[in-house]
Amino acid sequence: MGSGMDHLKGISTDAPSLRKTDLKGRSALLADIQQGTRLRKVTQINDRSAPQIESSKGTNKDGGSAGSSARGGNTPPALGDLFAGGFPVLRPAGQRDVA
Repeated sequence: MGSGMDHLKGISTDAPSLRKTDLKGRSALLADIQQGTRLRKVTQINDRSAPQIESSKGTNKDGGSAGSSARGGNTPPALGDLFAGGFPVLRPAGQRDVA
């Protein structure tokens, strides 16, 4: 048996050289990427960083807007609603029921 490197004799460690057609295609692709797309001029600014608040177009006879709940529509419950019924009484770990 020879050295442990016999199976690597036919493998080249040099970087593969590119053909001229490959280089031409790569440079054309690179030019397209560097050129990029032309951006259109902004005519109207739409600032979406502020929260969206539904404004009422008109008033109802009730004085409120249509479809709103006590918390204002689709807003998530507040942290204060977690213990709306009162804070639970906690017992020491030794007095808990093991179930």
